[in-house]
Amino acid sequence: MFEFTLLFVSAIACALGILVVRRTRELKAIRAELDTTNQILDLIPYSVFWKDTESVYLGCNRSFAQLGGFEDSSELIGKNDFDMVWDTEETLAYRDDDAEVMQSAQPKMHIIETQLTAEGKRTWLDTSKVPLFDKQGRVRGVLGIFHDITGRKTMESELERTQQLLYDAVEAMDSGFVVYGPDTRLILANAKYFEMYGMPFAEMRPNERYEDLLRRYAVHPGTEIGDQEVEEFVQSRLRKHERAPRDWMQRVGDRTIRISDRRTKDGGVVSLRTDVSELVCIQAKLKEALGEAERANQAKTQFLA
Repeated sequence: MFEFTLLFVSAIACALGILVVRRTRELKAIRAELDTTNQILDLIPYSVFWKDTESVYLGCNRSFAQLGGFEDSSELIGKNDFDMVWDTEETLAYRDDDAEVMQSAQPKMHIIETQLTAEGKRTWLDTSKVPLFDKQGRVRGVLGIFHDITGRKTMESELERTQQLLYDAVEAMDSGFVVYGPDTRLILANAKYFEMYGMPFAEMRPNERYEDLLRRYAVHPGTEIGDQEVEEFVQSRLRKHERAPRDWMQRVGDRTIRISDRRTKDGGVVSLRTDVSELVCIQAKLKEALGEAERANQAKTQFLA
């Protein structure tokens, strides 16, 4: 009986030993797999985190941990956004997004938002969040991934500032200024350009074809096209547009407009339109005065002869 019991215990011990060895190997394999996953997460150029349904952190990669002011990702487990370095407004916004994603069970992609870093810098982020599900299909948390777009936002702000400076400079000009693309579509014009032709600036339609603008202008109240038909007027102006670069004079009512058309590298047209009515009037008066002086001189010569 004793020998049987001993054999039975030995068999159980042996079986348990095998199970322990097998389990140890499985745990080592799982740990190795987790280590590999963590290494991959730490190497990608993104910050990654995941939370439970209460927006409590369950894990993250090293990049995210360092942004939050921690050395290791394990330090964040069990913490929430109020424990991080970001300000209250950002924290509330992050948690609202978490709640929206988990309640709708739908991703929320490319959220453009700011974040205060551990160094006290304000950065811009492009964040995407997706819901996490358990085996029964129930939402069990949220996964987030983002990257720093501060450089891009800085460039966009600088571009906007430069564009606004350009628009302000164009609007400050005394002359009409307009740019048409290689397909004759309107790209840019100042208010003076439309004012010269008696059309409200509010009627400007970006991307409108020059041909369509001419047709609108031809039938606009106050426009004088002489005895030309609308289509004849449009085609004659289009031919002049196609002959750029050139300088020419245009009569608009009782005013004279000097037009300087120049081609851009891509085949578009930049046009400067200056009202030279006063100059033309002065030139006419000067010509008339010179004529009178010449006639008076001739009469004097004849008299003395």
